[in-house]
Amino acid sequence: MKKNLLSTLIFDGCEILVAIFLVIGINFWFNACGAKDDGTYMNCHNALVIVKALSYLLLSLSIIKCIIPYRNMKAGISIGIFGSSLIMILVPNTLINLCQMDMMVCNSSMKPWTLVFGILFMTYSLLEIIYALFKARKNK
Repeated sequence: MKKNLLSTLIFDGCEILVAIFLVIGINFWFNACGAKDDGTYMNCHNALVIVKALSYLLLSLSIIKCIIPYRNMKAGISIGIFGSSLIMILVPNTLINLCQMDMMVCNSSMKPWTLVFGILFMTYSLLEIIYALFKARKNK
């Protein structure tokens, strides 16, 4: 029982660390383009705002998942994490068009890092869901 609890805490702790790095990164390193000369923003700024909101959501869901002791509830939260990370992947350049030039900050920095973090969170959540399904099947 202790081994199972320890592995769950390590797994959830790694997910929280990835979420913290995503929040810090999206606020300081993986930015979008700044304001234009007239003070307005381009579409990539809207994509950045949505990705920031999703990163905070992923962090809060990861923390809640670490606190909750029930495997089935963790699997349900993992489904929410999977959906949120899928939306985070789709925001830049699919749901919101980014800048035209590939050398712009949004295309060279924000877009690839949101893809990487989205895939990481999708993988974490899929592993949690599969683990919960196998444990439920084993307990029957």
